[in-house]
Parts: sequence; structure tokens; C-alpha cells
Amino acid sequence: MNNTNKAQPGGIPSGPESLATKVGPANETPSDPTEIQITLDIEGGSAAERYELHLAITGSGDVQSGLKDHLRQLDLAPRVGQAEAQEISDVLKNIDVAQMIAFRSELPPIPPDSVVGILHISDGREEVAIPFMADEGQAETAGFELPEELRRAIDGIYEIAARQLDIETVKP
Repeated sequence: MNNTNKAQPGGIPSGPESLATKVGPANETPSDPTEIQITLDIEGGSAAERYELHLAITGSGDVQSGLKDHLRQLDLAPRVGQAEAQEISDVLKNIDVAQMIAFRSELPPIPPDSVVGILHISDGREEVAIPFMADEGQAETAGFELPEELRRAIDGIYEIAARQLDIETVKP
């Protein structure tokens, strides 16, 4: 039998360890953040209190953001803009992919009707995502705590979104 025309694997696919190396540990800025993509999606609340935030940031500074917040009567259509390199660096310094993976495996259950966020970190080939309770009051009541570095990263992402959407805060 002739195997010359059969597709052969090009190599072993890399795991999240490669992404962890690209992003680096907390308190270190990646040497080349241009391939890194950060996405934050938050949704939740009853119909009258519905909250939706979508923010996508590339390591090169491209930002797309949009917000619907029924409590504040905001419906801000998706916008495209640019973030400063220092803003992105500050966010990435607080992200530790290995810590995210470890925390994800120990996540407590998120109660129903919570405002839930999902933070995605990707390099286009690998992705790590972590769900969290985005409403601080709900999180405190449920005893849900994020690692401090991850909380700082999310706060930095909120600041970028607020500037892009030209409002004081986007926090739920």
C-alpha cells in the first residue's frame, strides 16, 4: 500500500503551555504581545436589568467594544478604536495563564441569575477562558473571589472599555 498521497500530521499540537509562555507569568510584560488577543464578554440580569458588555483587544492595540446596560439605559453600539501600548501592557502584566488554568479547575459554582463574565486569552492557536462573577456585589454574597492579579487585569480591561465607549465606568 502506498502512503505517499495520505495526509500526515505536521507535528504535535501545542497546549496552553505555549500560550502561557507567550503571555508570561504575572508581573512580567510579554516580549511580543502583538499575537495576543484578549476578549471579555459579560452578560446577565433579568430583562429589566439586562447587562451585556463585549470587548476585544489585540496585542497591537485594536479595540472593539459595545455595551447594553438596561439599568443605566445605555445601548452603545459596537465601536472600533485603539488602546495605548501601555494600557495593554498593564493588563497583560496581571495575566498569568497557568494561574488561570489552575483557578478554573477550582471554580466554585456560579449561582443562577448572576451576571457572568468570561475572560478569553488567545494567540490565535490556543485559548484559555475563565468564567467569573462580574457583579462585585453578587460575587461577594456568593463568596466568589478572583485571584488579585486577575482582578487587576479585568479592572484594566474595564478602564480601556470605558475610555473607548466614552463613559465613566462599564462595570456591572
